[in-house]
Amino acid sequence: MKRDYLQTGSAFGACIVAIWALGAGCDLVAGIGTYCLEGSDGCPGTTGSGAGGGTTTGSQGSGGSNTGGGSTGGSQPATCGNGKQEAGEECDDENVMDADGCEADCTLPKCGNGIVDPGELCFTAPSEAFPSHGEDALGLVIVDCDADDKLDIIVLNFNESGITALRNDGNATFGEAVVSAGFGAMVSLELSLLGPGIYEVVGLSEASGRTVWFSPEPSGGCEFSFNISPGTASNGTDIVAFDSEGNGNPDVAKSFAGVGGDLGEIFFNIDHDSGFIEKVSAQDTTPTAIAAGNLIGDAAQDLIVTATSQNKLVVLENVGGAFPNFAYYIPQGNLGDQPVDVQVGDLDNDGKLDIVTANFGSGTIAVLYNLGSGTFAAQAPEPGVAGSNGVAAAKPRSVALGDVNQDGFLDAVVANSDDSTGKSSVSVFLNNGKGKLLLATKATFPLVGADAPFEVGRQPRSVKLGDLDGDGMLDIVTANGYAENGMSTVSVLLSDP
Repeated sequence: MKRDYLQTGSAFGACIVAIWALGAGCDLVAGIGTYCLEGSDGCPGTTGSGAGGGTTTGSQGSGGSNTGGGSTGGSQPATCGNGKQEAGEECDDENVMDADGCEADCTLPKCGNGIVDPGELCFTAPSEAFPSHGEDALGLVIVDCDADDKLDIIVLNFNESGITALRNDGNATFGEAVVSAGFGAMVSLELSLLGPGIYEVVGLSEASGRTVWFSPEPSGGCEFSFNISPGTASNGTDIVAFDSEGNGNPDVAKSFAGVGGDLGEIFFNIDHDSGFIEKVSAQDTTPTAIAAGNLIGDAAQDLIVTATSQNKLVVLENVGGAFPNFAYYIPQGNLGDQPVDVQVGDLDNDGKLDIVTANFGSGTIAVLYNLGSGTFAAQAPEPGVAGSNGVAAAKPRSVALGDVNQDGFLDAVVANSDDSTGKSSVSVFLNNGKGKLLLATKATFPLVGADAPFEVGRQPRSVKLGDLDGDGMLDIVTANGYAENGMSTVSVLLSDP
């Protein structure tokens, strides 16, 4: 409970704290504060009984002297907010405000008190695992699929060729599963927003290259119907939903690595038209992950593709809703070894989208700041994902961006594959307020509420962020590829401010 204390320079101010601490012996006078009722125990400077049978005398507010051989009538309680750390206070910063490093009740910030302080990062570790109801969980999206104002988890299991909705029971537990069939073994899921509260879940079939649109059934029970596009190519790797023409109709871009010496390619379904397919060569790269955003600065949504084996990033510029056969290549020196995933977001709040990659080979993330006109500058050195708590955070596989500590700046969360002991984890990189991402550990950020990196289920393939428990803070969800007794899991790491 927050308590505000009125301080006065008059004698009346001496008993203000007694209103709260003692609950008696004090009264309120409108306009001038508080005063002590004469003869009341516990009010300093009055005549009252001492513990030894004597009386305490003295002027109002002075504390008096003991003339009867007994103890005084009670010590004066600490005054929170006076700038002096007194008995019973953990801190005192001259105010009674929360979220400034010393709370309104003069206690230090701590996880679980419901107050988000600068630099605070709190999770109820370890993570909780829920069955994905299939093997080899590869991808997931977070959306309210049953219209109950609680976010649910939709997970893709590669071998089941469909999607499974894990329904949120209101306490961020996911016991009920709703399985919807699909077409072909899929490798990636994406949420396509069609309007406020209107969405589809889009999947990519690995072998045929078909786009699979999953539309929620009107019943609102997290069941989905689906339709599919014609086949394009084999060896699909990733899919992104975006609006290439700015007309409000959703488009889809799909990356293909190429097989048998063939060059990689990007295929499109434009304006939700399953029959209209456009193709762009990835030139000398082998695409793995794909993201979309206005990277060049002309208001159109461009594409960025990772080429893991070539250690490259490729930016495909959107020119009037089309993607001609040329690209901006970001050189190897600006990003780590084997980038396997990519996301875009404005890290430094300058109005330009920056790039973050998860680098499997080097165990780092690359942070590339957008300088405009297709040029980027890298944060150096590249932040590493490994912590010091026994979870080595071996190899990053997926990255998500979001403001996990509610300070107004985007942070990054990276899912890491098994380390040498068989532990998997997520690493959190907090934004320092200037766009720089720093690995969250207790040594760097004293208000990290659990040992970091945070352990999750084995072999996470995808990580997403969403407020699952309705506390206003982002939680972390991973789809874990490792299957035990024929079942993979989804890990949920809840915020605990």
